Amino acid sequence: GADMWAYAQAEYNAEAWQSVDPESPSINRIQLTDDRASLGLRWDKNRYSFYVEGGYVFNREIKFAGSTPGFDLTNTAMIRIGLRY
Repeated sequence: GADMWAYAQAEYNAEAWQSVDPESPSINRIQLTDDRASLGLRWDKNRYSFYVEGGYVFNREIKFAGSTPGFDLTNTAMIRIGLRY
């Protein structure tokens, strides 16, 4: 009685963070970017959805605002499991 889906996806992911030090006027900014390719399965039953994905993360890079140099991270595998209501 549940719908089952198989899917493939490609993503460009970008995340950014900022921290402010109350003791000094400095602001620290960090940006993480990467590309992701994955395959997944999803089961839908009424209001619930369960999924499991596996994939590969590549072209990973971290950039800092200011004088801290950015750097690249190695490629890695990714697993995601979730439940949605």
